[in-house]
Amino acid sequence: MQIVFNVLRIKTESPIYDLPNHFRFKPVADKDSLQADFFRRYAKKLIQDARDDGNFPYWEIAERLQALGVDIDTQALINKVNRNAFSFVFALQLLSAMGKTTLPIPTLPDELKRRRRRSRSPNQ
Repeated sequence: MQIVFNVLRIKTESPIYDLPNHFRFKPVADKDSLQADFFRRYAKKLIQDARDDGNFPYWEIAERLQALGVDIDTQALINKVNRNAFSFVFALQLLSAMGKTTLPIPTLPDELKRRRRRSRSPNQ
């Protein structure tokens, strides 16, 4: 049995098709994703600063989290913090385990704030 595949070849004049795949489509980041990225980075910085201030090794944080009822091993904790893949609840649990009692909330930089358009009234 022989299987034949028909391949559609597209020839274009655009130089974009000559680029490698990882350069082809760069999405333009909207302000919402930039704002989310700002707060994700800030949360990671809060956790790293709290860890550095208390000089906590990851294994000790994992033990303290287990005392709070969060079942996580040391390597999983390291991966979560390094990948910045944690929820707000988990961030609060981490900060609580490290003895932090206050949480500074940052102000959004001006370039990431949304500008409201002034709506025109129908009479203008």
